[in-house]
Amino acid sequence: MGEDTGKSTFPSQDERVMAALANISVLVPFMGLIAPIAIWATQKDKSAYVRFQALQAAAYQTGLILFWFAGMGSHMCSLIGTFLMIPLTGAAAAENNTLFGTYGANIVLRGRDFRYAIVGRRVEKYLEGQA
Repeated sequence: MGEDTGKSTFPSQDERVMAALANISVLVPFMGLIAPIAIWATQKDKSAYVRFQALQAAAYQTGLILFWFAGMGSHMCSLIGTFLMIPLTGAAAAENNTLFGTYGANIVLRGRDFRYAIVGRRVEKYLEGQA
């Protein structure tokens, strides 16, 4: 699966260890990127096998870090946006709820039936199931 690096001979034990270290460094997020870069920089002229594996590991980990930052940036924007919208929508929502609750109180004081949208029907069905 994409393991051909153009080198026809089997890699030596040292080359395999260096390549393995470059790949296993993914276990240490962020700081793990340093290992494949260091391995690539020190071994790029000595072994095509290690050069490929280290550069591949560095590229993969760089991609992971970039995706993580993009995800966290999106999360922070939505969080900040939510907090910025609270003053704008909070008062309007509270006012609407107050008006709707006051309207409901007025209706039931007159002896008429009142149901909140969506919730009223569900509560009615629930109570029918209890009986």
